[in-house]
Amino acid sequence: MVGASVGTPLMFCEVATYAGEGPIWVMIGLSGTVLTLMGVTSESRLRDLRTASRYLANLR
Repeated sequence: MVGASVGTPLMFCEVATYAGEGPIWVMIGLSGTVLTLMGVTSESRLRDLRTASRYLANLR
């Protein structure tokens, strides 16, 4: 977690210097892909959390 929280901002700072040189549709496409993957991952984790909470509730 610590590595990801430090590495992500550092990566964005490094990429930001080159972001303006490419076509704008590449940045839009990459942003859309990243946001879609984040949404799918968060929905999957939320479903797993609900399943685990139901399992724990049934143990009581």
